[in-house]
Amino acid sequence: MNHHSYSVQWSAEDDEYVALVAEFPSLSWLDKDPVRALAGLVELVDGVHRDGL
Repeated sequence: MNHHSYSVQWSAEDDEYVALVAEFPSLSWLDKDPVRALAGLVELVDGVHRDGL
């Protein structure tokens, strides 16, 4: 896992958990399971780092 500030919270609007990362406010990941929401976002952020964006 990279060294960023992640959070996971329930989104009543989406009826799913949403994972957020403070350093990339435009990125998020939704899932019915909070662990999968976090894992999805970590993978997305890792991809951003690999792509050098």
